[in-house]
Amino acid sequence: MTASSRHSGWFWDETNTRLSCYIRGLEVLRVDDATADLTLLVNGLAGVSAANVSFNDGVLMQYGTSGDIAMVLRATTLTAGTELTDVIVGTSVMATIPANSLIVSNVTADGDIVLAAQTGGNSIEYMRVDASAKELVVNEASNDINFRVESNGDTDAIFVDAGNDRVGILTAAPGVALDVTGAVTASGIVSADEWQTTGGGTVTQGSGSGRATAFTLSTTTGVITLDDASLAAAAEATAVWTNTTINATSTVLVNTAASGAGNPEDLLVVIGEIASGSAEIVVSNLSGGALTAAVDVNFVVLGGASS
Repeated sequence: MTASSRHSGWFWDETNTRLSCYIRGLEVLRVDDATADLTLLVNGLAGVSAANVSFNDGVLMQYGTSGDIAMVLRATTLTAGTELTDVIVGTSVMATIPANSLIVSNVTADGDIVLAAQTGGNSIEYMRVDASAKELVVNEASNDINFRVESNGDTDAIFVDAGNDRVGILTAAPGVALDVTGAVTASGIVSADEWQTTGGGTVTQGSGSGRATAFTLSTTTGVITLDDASLAAAAEATAVWTNTTINATSTVLVNTAASGAGNPEDLLVVIGEIASGSAEIVVSNLSGGALTAAVDVNFVVLGGASS
């Protein structure tokens, strides 16, 4: 038969060797004899093909008796705040959607969209769009599911260790609630109930080498044992301490505990001049006689900025 706007039925196209079904002159189904493909058509356009299961631009797919969930590939740009029939409804709060974008929408009031996958024979929720709470939630069901964000240079730019309730930045093995590998900058106040430094070290200036002997220890915290050479009453000695963690605007905090001859309170240890990569350790004898105590100096280096 020849299809027209008045005809409905089947039509064999000898030229293209395919069988088509028409309803009121509109082709809705096609069977290709050459390729054995079955194609469903929407508004005369190929909508679903058995060969590749493809959907043309603008084909609206709806789920639910009232079309609660809608999905469409938008061929043209959708301006911000613009509604789209059966897809974006009400007074929308939307940014501009570029052309050739896939839009997935739940048009049911406060309806969620849930992403689940089967693991070990059981379905597990991985992510949810919670419309009523206005939240995008990962692992709403509190499963032991890690969350990982990969950057251009690190596979674990952000890592949530679900089993241990820890978050890592640039580390996949956070050891505390928030574990950061690398420098941290804050523009506001940083508050803590307790402050503890890590990465400490120890060094001994050297018995008998003299209190002015230079030494090296490049850590941000630790203990320095100064030489026990005799220091005359009211005298002072200055030693250069090489430390690559110190910069010109650093603040170095020290306190002391003395052992050996003399009273600990009679030996005063302070930080002298600070430069990039070094600082001076100054020991003063406040007593009325010579002292030979070996002084242990606890220190912390605080990084500074000029502005």
